[in-house]
Amino acid sequence: MKRFVGGNDGRVFVLNPGIRELGTFEWATKPPTAKARELAKAMLVELFDGDEGKATRFYLRFMHRMDGSAVWKNGQPWSQTDAELLAIVKAIEQAERDGAQMRAQADRELPMVQPSGNPFPGATGYGSRDNAPDRRRK
Repeated sequence: MKRFVGGNDGRVFVLNPGIRELGTFEWATKPPTAKARELAKAMLVELFDGDEGKATRFYLRFMHRMDGSAVWKNGQPWSQTDAELLAIVKAIEQAERDGAQMRAQADRELPMVQPSGNPFPGATGYGSRDNAPDRRRK
């Protein structure tokens, strides 16, 4: 089991079974710095046993998810296992699947736009933006 640990000084280590420093924890900055993004990716590369492609796919969402976590606060010690971090990645994957299903359902349910540009035939209105009056201030 791997354990990821952050100390009072902001440094992040992975214990597996030795100790290796991954970077400095500074995700609370807005917007996140390049160093923070590198750390998130390094943590995921370590978590995924060297799979940089998978780490690249998840590291930004992972960083944002962990930035709001009550566990990780700048300057405060923290510790999380690989299983805890993998659960976070699985939640991100589930959110992706849910989003894809909602988009597919919306695509099936939304009306088709008619050639006039009006999605509702017979409805009153201008039908397309080309025929709408210009309401901008002159």
